[in-house]
Amino acid sequence: SSSGIVIAQDGIVRMINPALADIIDYPADEIVSRSFTDFIHPEDAGMVIQRHIARLRGDDVETDYSFRIITSHGVVKWVNLRSALIIWNQKPASLNYVVDITESKLAERDLMEREETFRALAENSIDVIMRFDRGYRHLYVNPIAERITGIPRDLFIGKTHEELGFPEELCKLWEGNLEKVF
Repeated sequence: SSSGIVIAQDGIVRMINPALADIIDYPADEIVSRSFTDFIHPEDAGMVIQRHIARLRGDDVETDYSFRIITSHGVVKWVNLRSALIIWNQKPASLNYVVDITESKLAERDLMEREETFRALAENSIDVIMRFDRGYRHLYVNPIAERITGIPRDLFIGKTHEELGFPEELCKLWEGNLEKVF
């Protein structure tokens, strides 16, 4: 499997596959028989332990979630874990599929930072800033648009200029300009 696989029982790693060793960047023989918390970021360890214990008790607990791990070189990575309760050597254990999602988490963070930058600029601009879909419906308008038009911002969303009551010739001009942008 390209996913990491780990069986954990009583907080101890009982079995792994080579993909898991690659993800956490430890030799397999340094992983098995250790506490799985040895590899989890300290800020996430409590949550992972609580879910593991609850799962072993048979409680209804989230089985698909993300947290951070720390590799043998001290690199922090994000992983997604999917877990199921199994019986291993006549005792409850968890079978876990682990996928490295570090790149997507970094891309998500980058996107959020860009969104925050856009919002800060747009929300404080003295110019009208609007976003539209291909049907010329408003997806976003900044506060100055409301001040200039007197139309509340939330009324813009999902509507065209025509539906908002702007003059037809002005709407055609705006639509022509938007088509050039599209």
